[in-house]
Amino acid sequence: MVKFYIRLALGKIFIVIHSNNNITNSDIIWSNDPDLYPRPVSKTDIGTIYEPNYEAIAEVKPEIMIMTPGSYIDPVLPNVEPMGVKVIGLALNKADYDSELMLLGYMAGKSERAKAFLDWKQETLDMIAERTGNLGEDKRQKVFSATLSSILKGDKEISPSLIGQHQIIDKAGAENVADGIPTGSKVDGEWLLKQNPDSIVLASYYVKEGLGYAVTNKTVAAETLKTALETDVLSRTSAAKEGRVYILGYYGTASGGQDSIGAAYLAKRFYPDLFGDLDPIELHKEYFEDWLKIPYSGLWAYP
Repeated sequence: MVKFYIRLALGKIFIVIHSNNNITNSDIIWSNDPDLYPRPVSKTDIGTIYEPNYEAIAEVKPEIMIMTPGSYIDPVLPNVEPMGVKVIGLALNKADYDSELMLLGYMAGKSERAKAFLDWKQETLDMIAERTGNLGEDKRQKVFSATLSSILKGDKEISPSLIGQHQIIDKAGAENVADGIPTGSKVDGEWLLKQNPDSIVLASYYVKEGLGYAVTNKTVAAETLKTALETDVLSRTSAAKEGRVYILGYYGTASGGQDSIGAAYLAKRFYPDLFGDLDPIELHKEYFEDWLKIPYSGLWAYP
């Protein structure tokens, strides 16, 4: 059995394709919402892609380390290659990452399961694309997605959310007003006001903000949204004034093969007349119970 070191988005994929037993260790970021990923959390902590723990890596001896391509890999190679560890870069966060997911399936000996998962999520994405494909310019929602924590801090410069969040906006049939802005950049609050998006989606990365697997009610999420709507920039947007600001729990709706789920939550909110028969929660239950093989739980979208 090939043993892997994985990063966050890949961990969900390993579980989806029934290859979680191949995981020897995982990124410490899992611990933000441990009930969602009980199996990877039980593995040895070997640090993060930013600060690997090389002593722990040497102890558990994975055969393969799968990491984000690019600059993260460069400092790792000279430390782990002498241990006999091979490093492979897989992004799995591109607009179309099916080929990389299939590659991972082949590496883990789970290609049929990987193909079945891709077919499952594509069915929802195709349905959304079909229903929104003929929307006129005046009917297509213009949307901005921001990092919730950036908003809550009252930053004058706002951090657009991670690329996965941008992708689910596109796949929900909306126009992302931040297209073309590099990941990691910030935008001025006045820029956002000039864009005047129809809707704003706030990406929550922390359970303490009221969304996540262990969340049992909407109380904290409601308080979080109220605080966000009272911030200087957001309070002046049309989206806030007209009740079109939404929070999504990023790690349950836009990360690691969840694009169909996030797109369903947003399409239902952006175009309720087109998606009266779509139940994103039922779709999410399928993902948890049929693919992750854990009970559905939590709050993932608010309101």
